[in-house]
Parts: sequence; structure tokens; C-alpha cells
Amino acid sequence: MFFQNVIKGELERYGATRGFRRSGTRLKGKREEALYKSNQCNQLAKDSKRKDDTYLIVAALIVTVTFAAGFTVPGGYESSDGPNKGMAVLRNKPSFIVFVIADMIALAYASAAVFLQFKFSPSEIDCERWLWYSKSNTHWNIRVALMAMVTAF
Repeated sequence: MFFQNVIKGELERYGATRGFRRSGTRLKGKREEALYKSNQCNQLAKDSKRKDDTYLIVAALIVTVTFAAGFTVPGGYESSDGPNKGMAVLRNKPSFIVFVIADMIALAYASAAVFLQFKFSPSEIDCERWLWYSKSNTHWNIRVALMAMVTAF
């Protein structure tokens, strides 16, 4: 009896609801299944909210840095009068070309991650789909953006 009270107390502490149990049968109605899915999904959404906020901050910082780096190119711009005025000084160097390509990849993927965070919110689509998009797409977009940013700089 002691262990039953301890287990009951722990379950109540974590928000479990009381229900009836029939031996040999399981209640499997659409309502019970929907309630279970909803509770499970809400708990997962709460757990992943903090991680998603961190992803959003990281993606926004990558967008900011790569956007600024696209305008303030390494080496500066040609300032002398002539046909190349306003062009990048290092435009013919292979390392500069790698910088520009990697910077644009980082900008594109980080922007996509920010867009996905706002597009797929749990209020707009079902929770399972939101968790899949939120976790997988945003995570991989940020990962690619970070690798491209490291390559660029």
C-alpha cells in the first residue's frame, strides 16, 4: 500500500490524470487517442520551445553577420576612376570567390531557418508536423549556415 501511495503521489505531481482501468481491455476511442496525442504533443512543444528560441537567435545572428559581410567585403572597393570603380579589390583571387559563395550560402540557409521558425508554428499546423519541421529543417539549415560561415571567414 505504501508504494501505491508513493506512485500515486508522483503521478499527481507530474500532472497525470486519474482514469479507470479494465483488466484485459484497453480503451481505444478517438477521443482518448486525440487527448493522449494532444497532451503528449503539448509537452513536447513546451520542451522544445527553449531550443527553438535558441535556434532562432543563432540563425538571426548568422543572417546579420553574413549580410553585413556581403557589403563590407575583404580588401575594400576600387576607388580610382576607371572601368573598375566600385568593384572589389580582391575580385580575381580564388579565396575571395570562396568567401562570396560561402557567405551567400550561409545567408540563404540562415534566412531559411528564420523563415521556417516563423512559418511552422504550433498554432498554424498540427503538432507532429510542427515538431518535425522545427527540429529537422531548422537544425540542418543552421548547421549548413554555420559551416558556410566558418568557411567564409
